[in-house]
Amino acid sequence: EGTGVRDVVFVCDPGDNSLEQIGHAWRGKPRELPVHFREQRPTIVLQPTGPFTVTGAVVVSPRSQRVKAPRMAETRARAMPDLSQDFSAQWPGLCGPTSGADVLFWMQDRDATLLAGYERGPSNDADDGVIRLIAGGLDHITPVSLAGRMGVNPDGMGATNEGMRAGLQAWLDEDAPAAWSVELDWFEDADGERPRVAQREFFGRLAAATEAGGGRYSLSLARH
Repeated sequence: EGTGVRDVVFVCDPGDNSLEQIGHAWRGKPRELPVHFREQRPTIVLQPTGPFTVTGAVVVSPRSQRVKAPRMAETRARAMPDLSQDFSAQWPGLCGPTSGADVLFWMQDRDATLLAGYERGPSNDADDGVIRLIAGGLDHITPVSLAGRMGVNPDGMGATNEGMRAGLQAWLDEDAPAAWSVELDWFEDADGERPRVAQREFFGRLAAATEAGGGRYSLSLARH
């Protein structure tokens, strides 16, 4: 809210949360999580795990419409699915590539030229396409998949933040040359206390990117 009386972030989690027993949710149902502002960085609480500090985000924005002013209004990526990373027991750390796939399908809803050859589900063919997009197959991670481009090891143990950024940028540069920019928006250490307004503007920048047709695809969190 513009007044800051009640700030929330909409989070898709069930697709990657085995407790929910949900596979690919092609109609994502994000949860509203209150944002708690601290001395340096904001915190959100993921149940049943507990509180996490937000340290940054990977943000996609159109090069033709550079996002500058924070958008301090409710903003939802309503066409974003909540895909599951749990399609192979041998790869426990595909959350970054899976989040990237979520955002690509959201962007495809606004730009039909993206993700040519990938079907939006629910359907078996669409689920097979998700596996191909995220990892390349069920047997090994291919270099041209999102996981491969993000530098995920063959054991599937996850990508770095810079790996997620560079991998999605490489995918978009090939699929839509010069159309999109992928950047890290980071909470570097501040001298003293970081004002509440600066913490709120971080989420406003993410909302502005989403409104422009891109958006954040991964919040970086630190466990308390």
